[in-house]
Amino acid sequence: MIEKDTIFKWGHNEKQAFDSNKQETINAPYLSTLHFSDHFILYTFTTSTSYVVVLTKINDRKIEAPMSFFSLNFYGAELNYSEVEKQEFAVYKYIKYFRLFLLKHT
Repeated sequence: MIEKDTIFKWGHNEKQAFDSNKQETINAPYLSTLHFSDHFILYTFTTSTSYVVVLTKINDRKIEAPMSFFSLNFYGAELNYSEVEKQEFAVYKYIKYFRLFLLKHT
């Protein structure tokens, strides 16, 4: 499909693979509706050079499902932060990034 003059073939195998992927996507635990009345769980993970923040909630199936994820690198003076300061910085950045969503909850 990405080459010029390529013939696109859509047969039984392609349809079956597409339907399988569609069903898995529909049933995936990460596709949850965001309700601000729910309780959320915030995870932060840091290394010496980067951090990851994951927001989860318990979904209708009683499974902890990711709602949001992002990761960034530390730069400049941030690289000199202690482990606790890096964790705090990750939480700060998450709250700053999602402040509009968080403010709707209050």
